Formats: sequence, C-alpha cells, structure tokens
Amino acid sequence: MTPGEHLKYRTNNTTETATSAMGQDMDIHTTLSSIMAMNVESADANQYTFTSTFDSCSVKMEPTSPGLSDSVISNALKEFLGKRTRITMTPMGKVLSIAMVDTPHFSNPMLSGLTKSFTKYSDMFGSFPEKSVKPGDTWTSKHNDTTDIGSGAEDTGAMARTGTIYTTTNATYTLMRFTDTLGHHCAVIGNTFTLKTDGDMSMMGMNMTIDGDGTGKTTFYFDADKGILVASENRTEISQNMAMTGQQNMVMPSSTTVTMHMTLMP
Repeated sequence: MTPGEHLKYRTNNTTETATSAMGQDMDIHTTLSSIMAMNVESADANQYTFTSTFDSCSVKMEPTSPGLSDSVISNALKEFLGKRTRITMTPMGKVLSIAMVDTPHFSNPMLSGLTKSFTKYSDMFGSFPEKSVKPGDTWTSKHNDTTDIGSGAEDTGAMARTGTIYTTTNATYTLMRFTDTLGHHCAVIGNTFTLKTDGDMSMMGMNMTIDGDGTGKTTFYFDADKGILVASENRTEISQNMAMTGQQNMVMPSSTTVTMHMTLMP
C-alpha cells in the first residue's frame, strides 16, 4: 500500500443459522451487503496504518425476530456509515491494533455487538509468509481474538449483556497459482482453518456458557506488485452450544454457515 491510496470493496455476506431451544427448531437466513472504503494514512517497511469506513450497508433477515426486524437493524447499521476505524497492520498481514475513531451509538443494546463484528480484519486479509514462496508452498498462522460484550454505555437495563468470548484460529495457507483477474495480476492463495470459541455471558438474570468449534476455507486474490487485496471468498461452518443457568436451565445447540465475497471496486 502507499500513503494516500484510496480503495473501496464491495462485500456480500450470507449467514444460515439453525438453533434448537426448548424443543423448538429455528432457522434464520441473513444477507448483509456493504461497501467499505479504505484510506491509507502511512506505510513503511514495518507497518501500514489505514482507516476504514462503510459507505453503505443493508441487511435482509428471514424470518425476522422480535425487536430485530430488517428496519431495526438497517437503521442501526446507519450508525456505521462514515464512522472511521483505524487499523495498524504489518506487511505480512498481522493486525497490530484496531481502534474506533468515531464510535457509533445504539439505542438497542442487543445491537451493540455489531461494532465488534465489523472489526475482524484478520479474517478479511489473511496472513502472508515471512519468506519467499513458490506455487505449492505452504505456511501457517495462528491468532487469538477476544470479543468483549456489553462494553458500551447503551448496555444497561433489562436487556443489558456482559461477557467475553475468546476465539482461536489456526490456518494453513497455500500459494496455489498466479492468474489475471479484474485487471490485476494476482497470486491466488488458498487456506483452510479450524477455530474454537469459548466464553461466558450474562443477560436478563441468566448466565450463559458458550463453546464451539468450526472449520472453513478462503481463497484470496492478491496483487503482489501493488500490494492490495483484489478479491476473496470464504465459507465457514461453526457448531456451538450455549448452556444457560438461572431462571431456566437448558442447553441451546446451534449450527452456523457463513459465506463472504469481497471484491475491489474500480
């Protein structure tokens, strides 16, 4: 990347979630579309610093949930538009820091977690090898994410949530080939990964313990000469259990499949 460079990405995410609770099965299909802008502030041999903002963001959920209709979520997503997040990253793709420059505010505490879900930049850009590689070569990476739930001032009242979720991801990357796409000469990098989550959360007088694991794969198209990601596509499958204690004691198993496509805009 070069200082002053301005990039825009179009992203499309779909999430299929199946949950079982108290003998009832529930399936939810969510589609999220957005345009993300990246502005490179500085770049040297050790690190890059850039800000990201969302120019547009829309969601479609089927079926809708009480208090979480399409209109409620879409209005909440408007809080993200134009809000800057500053990211510092090494040339190899390791995220050194993430900080919200302009903090969105939510009237509905159940939506406060959206702030965290939009800052998974390690997943978006992947990791690069520390040494030169040729097609067929592999390398590995591991990163740990911590998501604090309920850290905002809006997380008060009966629906307030508090807790921490930990995620560990182990990935194996392979330089697959080189190809020309979208006007760029790209290295095609594939990865397969496993992840594990665990943590605790409390809400409405109930304590919840969360644990799960998952697998996935991603394909990145990277223009090495210009130092920019051109496109990526990802599929992740996660199985998770939420054990609840308090007013009621029960275990809620769920399975989630997420697909994401991200493309550099002209």
